[in-house]
Amino acid sequence: MHFIARYMACAMATTPYCYFQDDDWIIRNMRSMYANFLRFPNLIHTDTNADVYSLTNWKWCFFDDSVDLHACFSWVGTGAFTSRENVVRFLKMASITEMDPTEFAYGDMYFTTFMNQVPYQLENELMELPQENAFSAFETKEISPSIYQRDVRSPCANDRCLFLTNKHSFPDVRAFRYRPYINISESERIHESYYDTGHFIRHPYSHAVDDKEWTAWKSQEEVRQLPQTGLDGRTHLLSCTFQIRETGIRFVKLTSTREWEFPYGIYDFSFRARIDKLNSGIDDW
Repeated sequence: MHFIARYMACAMATTPYCYFQDDDWIIRNMRSMYANFLRFPNLIHTDTNADVYSLTNWKWCFFDDSVDLHACFSWVGTGAFTSRENVVRFLKMASITEMDPTEFAYGDMYFTTFMNQVPYQLENELMELPQENAFSAFETKEISPSIYQRDVRSPCANDRCLFLTNKHSFPDVRAFRYRPYINISESERIHESYYDTGHFIRHPYSHAVDDKEWTAWKSQEEVRQLPQTGLDGRTHLLSCTFQIRETGIRFVKLTSTREWEFPYGIYDFSFRARIDKLNSGIDDW
């Protein structure tokens, strides 16, 4: 049954959510990805590395506001959470559109784009196993948070936190209106000539929280005033606040108090603290 087997199994499940993963990958940050998925379970959540992230958030996006098209392709084999409801909707649409049996068997190629919603993608370092041949009606309204309303970018190396920033790494995907007569290879070439993703691949979000002093997430743009998150906390230019989100995970938010005429980088962003809950007056900690 090839890849479609996972969707058939999910549709028959009794649980509201499903997790997909190929057997040739080791996914080390499942807990943090699931934590963010619980915030927005109506959106497919996927996990990928910097190289693929630059494709699935830029070159493999298909937007045309005139027909309410707002889709990006994302692999699910490197870890994905989705609702059973989304899977059932996909199978119904595949039936309605009379998808070719061969195409149907390779459902991974169509699942994320058939939803007509940009998957919520997290970027981090993946580990591939040395294994050969391992396998394991469209929505028109764009679901919130849209691709430019999202803030979670990468799980921390210890899988106990999420790195947040409102800083996007690529131009607006609406810069190019989707045209079905342009094939994917040509579309990739056009996007790459418009914006080189090499800098992001060398200095991705995950380098800010990978516990490696020799790596860094580096922005290509200047520091802007409010709101910025995830900046280097060792400078007096930033203010620090706590946020308690729906998942119960604690967040440290670092915000620039003014604009600066230089780009920036984060080499290692982490925070540890202990608090006396009984005497602190804090109820939810």
